[in-house]
Amino acid sequence: MREEQHKYIRRFIEASTGLSGVDLSNDLAERIFESLTLARELVEPGVDSVCNWTREKGSLAELDESKTAWIDRELRSLAAVICPEADNAKHRTVWPENKPFALCLTHDVDFVTNLANATKLYRRLSRLAIADGPRYLPLLQAAGSLIRLVTCIGKSDSLGHYEDWMKLEEKYGFKSTFYFFSFPGENLSVYDCDYKLNDSVTFDGIKMSVSEMMRTIDSAGWEIGLHGSYNSSENSFLLSEQKAALEHIIQKEIISNRNHYLKFNALVTPQIQAEVGIRNDSTQGFNRFAGFRAGTSFPYWCWNHREGKSLPLLEIPMALMDVALFRNNSTQQDADKALATSIRTMDEVESVGGCLTLNWHPNYLNNDVYWQSYVTLLQEASRRNAWGCSAGELYNWWTEREQAATA
Repeated sequence: MREEQHKYIRRFIEASTGLSGVDLSNDLAERIFESLTLARELVEPGVDSVCNWTREKGSLAELDESKTAWIDRELRSLAAVICPEADNAKHRTVWPENKPFALCLTHDVDFVTNLANATKLYRRLSRLAIADGPRYLPLLQAAGSLIRLVTCIGKSDSLGHYEDWMKLEEKYGFKSTFYFFSFPGENLSVYDCDYKLNDSVTFDGIKMSVSEMMRTIDSAGWEIGLHGSYNSSENSFLLSEQKAALEHIIQKEIISNRNHYLKFNALVTPQIQAEVGIRNDSTQGFNRFAGFRAGTSFPYWCWNHREGKSLPLLEIPMALMDVALFRNNSTQQDADKALATSIRTMDEVESVGGCLTLNWHPNYLNNDVYWQSYVTLLQEASRRNAWGCSAGELYNWWTEREQAATA
């Protein structure tokens, strides 16, 4: 390994264990480096139907490894040897107020209303001519809009109470990040969300635009992040344009991002995000099952494979997503199995003192299974005294802590 790679690994070890001088074998150091930098994804194009790398096509052993934060386990064991007195307590914590682990709460805002179906019908049919991707998808979406155009006449907006997510999180003293989509002016994909920032929604009983809803959420202390469009993962102009649109609305810098459909090219995406001023990303996860894509639950700095150096972009890896648990093209678990998977993942993170990042889509707030699973996870995390935070709060804590350690 080159010196720059060794420095990268040492920085991660010191940040995630709170210890310096943890000595690794060359084999383990190389394995950790390759995992954190997603090097394997550059040589093994095992992508799913939406071009997101997946381990579903790997061996059973590889799938099992993805369910554990194996890097964190290795480093925990080594840290206990170096500093055994630090392991007398249940955890050696790196989180505020000596909290045993972190719970990063996030929401991808893919839909904002169940109404405006005539507008949705037009936009979805328009994609047949102007958007890239499989043509059957906008046809299916348009058919759904046509059905709802008839069946939703005279009905109220069933998605008109996104504030319920905030009320629930506030109950436990937590805040979250809402990743909003900015409709691209060009390079549209059939996979993109189809709402615009001036569309009408209902929030906390008041009719307003999506932009006004964003400002209301922001002013209450929750974070607004960017849900980068499908093609923005490899297009810096698109990502910059979408970031600027949200910043214009809330009049502050957007530092947090998650790409739509978790589309992430390890060679291109992190470099683009860093170039446009994104400070943290939470795209690196799996679309179809729970687990640790890079082998760790801790935040880590992204790597520039072209220039061989670390990037000023902190990855906050996503371990649990609602649709990966419940949808029929994913693990399709029932409520009990999904909860067991979620608690097992929380156990794993707590055992290494890491960060459990959740992604629950707010449009499922009327689905009792999705909603109750989120309620239970917040209850359990609160009972275990976790630090609940948004992606932006986590980024600020992590970077300030690193800066204090090197001052």
